[in-house]
Amino acid sequence: MQITEAAAERMKTAVLHEIDEKEKCFRIAMSEAGVDLVIDEHREGDVTFEYEGTLILVLDATADDAIGELVLDYDPEQSELVFRREDEFEEIIDIDAELDEDQEEG
Repeated sequence: MQITEAAAERMKTAVLHEIDEKEKCFRIAMSEAGVDLVIDEHREGDVTFEYEGTLILVLDATADDAIGELVLDYDPEQSELVFRREDEFEEIIDIDAELDEDQEEG
């Protein structure tokens, strides 16, 4: 999974100014309905996304596998985060994901 700079900036703003609890960020979670974006905290084994030094997004291996090569983008016209295919973009500024050390070993 990749995140566009627009999505990363929107998520960073929300994490810093709209989420009242410290050490919380967004989590992509799988549900019966599909994919949910919830407020949660980092857990051991999560894939993490940081932007400009702020943890903005986490997801577990199951969600990461389900999302695959989709790109998380921000649509300012709809004021929402959306998943797109990579071929829908001319250029993607890749926000690096990091795996916890425990997940890398396993």
